[in-house]
Amino acid sequence: MDDRTWTSRSKAAEDLRPQISFLLSRTAYVGDPNTSEQIHSGEHDRPLRLPSFAAREPMAPTVAEALGHEPELAAYYRQVMELTRHAPAPGAVGYWLGFGFVSEEAGSEIGFPWWDQISDAAPFFDWLRSADDNADFLDGDQGWMLRAARRGDRLYFLHGALDTDQEFANLSVGRGTFLSRLDAAESEARTVIAGLKRELGVDPWS
Repeated sequence: MDDRTWTSRSKAAEDLRPQISFLLSRTAYVGDPNTSEQIHSGEHDRPLRLPSFAAREPMAPTVAEALGHEPELAAYYRQVMELTRHAPAPGAVGYWLGFGFVSEEAGSEIGFPWWDQISDAAPFFDWLRSADDNADFLDGDQGWMLRAARRGDRLYFLHGALDTDQEFANLSVGRGTFLSRLDAAESEARTVIAGLKRELGVDPWS
């Protein structure tokens, strides 16, 4: 937590890009949400039909992959609503988003396991866009830790363990290029979410 030299260990990853995904499931739980026995029994799980559009990870289609396929994705979520017999609250289980900064060249990802909606990521996205030179960012929750820093025209990211300071990924990228990618990813996410809201009348993702 007190290591001020972590940016010196960062690996340059010029292909680093934000990735926002819809986290899908093969089943919907229709039992009592307060009964662990029912939750773990599997007897109250009902199968779901996944969207048919092409996705590299069918259980986690990205917003870029979902763009233009909003009716198909909405059909998936409509099944969930019909089976559970209620509309979702913001951030409800079964309607989570996944966030990551991914570098295929480095084979690494800066992960955000406790952010489930656009609003969870918004303060960090705002910081990335407005941070002054030499500014730092720190967040952590339930064992997860994120460090970020701006140093001149570069951004640095460290994903690690809060309790042990173990590093899982430590990457840096040119700020201008990355912010352009961030703008595009967030715009795509909001476009798809708006399409889902038109189809379903709800928005638990924003």
